[in-house]
Amino acid sequence: MRHETRQDAAGGIVRLLNETKDYPAETITAGSEVDTTLRALADHYAETRQPGQALEIYQELLRKIMASDPDLQNDLLNSVYVSRLHTALAVLLRRTGRGDMAVPFEASRLELWRHWNRKLPNNPFVQRQLEAARLP
Repeated sequence: MRHETRQDAAGGIVRLLNETKDYPAETITAGSEVDTTLRALADHYAETRQPGQALEIYQELLRKIMASDPDLQNDLLNSVYVSRLHTALAVLLRRTGRGDMAVPFEASRLELWRHWNRKLPNNPFVQRQLEAARLP
């Protein structure tokens, strides 16, 4: 019964986005309501032993956010959103025994924070992100 209730709620989220004409979309703006909602849904799937569905949503989000041209070299906030998405993908891939597929996401995240460290040297926030990206 509990699983059915969760499934109904997940379906309701997608229906609501459909009704508001926010989703599906060719692009998704990082940090938008659609991004936040779909991340929550993917997180739900990841934590309820539905990694395949979670992975599909995370990958779709990454594709569509990148299609929106988030300017990661100059927009720190968008860099945070994409970095967190890379982390979620890498963690899920490692959890499901696909560590080799996680490596590019981890490397991309590390390179992103190295860029920001060069751009904003000694920035405490950037330093924390860089340290976190260096951890396996």
